[in-house]
Amino acid sequence: MEGRKFKCGSCGYEWEEPYGTGRPAKCPKCGSTAIYRVDGGRGFGRGRGAGRGFGRGRRLE
Repeated sequence: MEGRKFKCGSCGYEWEEPYGTGRPAKCPKCGSTAIYRVDGGRGFGRGRGAGRGFGRGRRLE
């Protein structure tokens, strides 16, 4: 199965969810909500303004 990999911060369980299913609400093993992505993913970039220097070196006068 090709998908996104997640890991539970509480119990350490790792699993994969298919693309298009949304973010899991909790760990399927222990039920914790302390979960995070462990793969690079194929999302839409690094977020808004990431790496472009927004907010650096600007002075508001």
